[in-house]
Amino acid sequence: MSRDNYIIIDTETGGLDPKTSDLLSIGMVFVRGGEVIAEREWFVKKDFYRVTPGAMRINRFDWKNITDKGKDISNIIFEFMNDMVNIFNCEGQIKPTVIGHNVDFDLSFIFEQFVDKVEWEKLVSYRKIDTAGIGRFLMDCDIIPGNMADLSSIAKKFEIDTDEDGNRHSALFDAKLTWKVYKAMRKKLGKEVEEGFWRL
Repeated sequence: MSRDNYIIIDTETGGLDPKTSDLLSIGMVFVRGGEVIAEREWFVKKDFYRVTPGAMRINRFDWKNITDKGKDISNIIFEFMNDMVNIFNCEGQIKPTVIGHNVDFDLSFIFEQFVDKVEWEKLVSYRKIDTAGIGRFLMDCDIIPGNMADLSSIAKKFEIDTDEDGNRHSALFDAKLTWKVYKAMRKKLGKEVEEGFWRL
């Protein structure tokens, strides 16, 4: 993966609709040339938040993180842009591709409440990789067993620790878990090709 540049993203949100619920936190793993260069987690500080009870039960969001570490969205955007310039915006570098699990969900909040899509694509490739979609594909092809494509289920199929009693549902933890899952998927597909099960 010597030329692989990625941003692995995950978000915690107050609901399912970025127009009616708020972005609470953003986790990102910056990968350059296949190696993790930096990890970031930002908590969005606001005067009030639009959240739904159902979303808060699922994400188990710890509001203390906002009290202790929360930043205004403008400061978070500045830090993100600074990271992008320092990590990727060098001569000869390829724009990073976004990886996420159900990545369109995360991107809908990113584009609605964080960075305008046009500004985003000045620094980030328009291409994206969804590990949920890859997971469903691998299951449909009987390469991995089962039919559940949520992040924890797929991670367990690859014997990756999901830390169910610890940090799960932290945006950064899930971004790091997504990166591990993606690497395991690549390795598995590479083995399938090498052993001749696939003719590409």
